[in-house]
Amino acid sequence: MTDKTLPLSIRWAAPEDHKAAAAFITAAIQPDPGYISHGEIQTGLSLDGRNWAPDLAEKMEIDFAEPGPDRRIVLAFEGDALVCVGVVLKCFDERARYVVVEDIAVSPAARSGGVGRRVMAFVEDHARTWGADWAFMESGIRNDRAHAFFERLNYQPISKVFAKAL
Repeated sequence: MTDKTLPLSIRWAAPEDHKAAAAFITAAIQPDPGYISHGEIQTGLSLDGRNWAPDLAEKMEIDFAEPGPDRRIVLAFEGDALVCVGVVLKCFDERARYVVVEDIAVSPAARSGGVGRRVMAFVEDHARTWGADWAFMESGIRNDRAHAFFERLNYQPISKVFAKAL
């Protein structure tokens, strides 16, 4: 549970934050293979959809070092302690304007304390100012805790992703 006496500060990451953000998110998700979804397979973070790639930390550090022009990393701190990292992709073209919350991870000690909800409000507020019409989130099929969190934020399931190893 998060320490309610410390204020939560939320901001977009600067390049000098990227290495610490990659290490944080790796440590937060690696113990839980239920986090793995099609996105982790598509980016090589999982080779089989059930287990993390053995070089997950190195891959995350590379991904975070060069997030790209349309990807932003959000950070939340309680005092000086990093308690949440998220990755947001802006997808804007002539047909659609939306954001994808690719990842959001809260430290185990800060879960169920409102950190994730506040970070998502920050992201959604920015997405609205950018002109986004939709926000999407996805997670591993067995990540029931994440699904409940998404639904508490009024996200609704709209599809299932099917995959087949070739």
